[in-house]
Amino acid sequence: MNNDKSYFYKLLIHYDSKGYFQNGLTLPFMIGSRIFLEPKNNLNTVNEVITKLNNSAFKINVLKCEGIGEYVFRICDSGDNKIYRNLENFVITDYSFSGYSNINQVIKELEHKYNHLLEDKKYSKINGKWQFFCEKEDIPKINEIE
Repeated sequence: MNNDKSYFYKLLIHYDSKGYFQNGLTLPFMIGSRIFLEPKNNLNTVNEVITKLNNSAFKINVLKCEGIGEYVFRICDSGDNKIYRNLENFVITDYSFSGYSNINQVIKELEHKYNHLLEDKKYSKINGKWQFFCEKEDIPKINEIE
């Protein structure tokens, strides 16, 4: 495992430390944020982000957030990996992916669920609807990250 400090780790750490989320960030939000954080780089794919998270030095919590009905990700809280189900480097704190035995199955589901949103440049779910980003909420918070 490596100590990756890619833009989505900075994003997760920043949002968590500021209390900007309750459970985590969606994959489209994490992927689309690169537009602001690393504007000269291409956006990552679902496969690339999940693979990097799976190979990271940090355990990653994942659950389906009841508030928005989407999978959300965050850096694992200390000890969660001893309480909840582990699937490779992911700590699943609910019943998400319960029938899956490897990360490739998770990647396929997430690609099926989110690739069309990424193609349409819809990265943030606002009031139940996927959109680009909220100019008043999302973009200023993303731009706080150095």
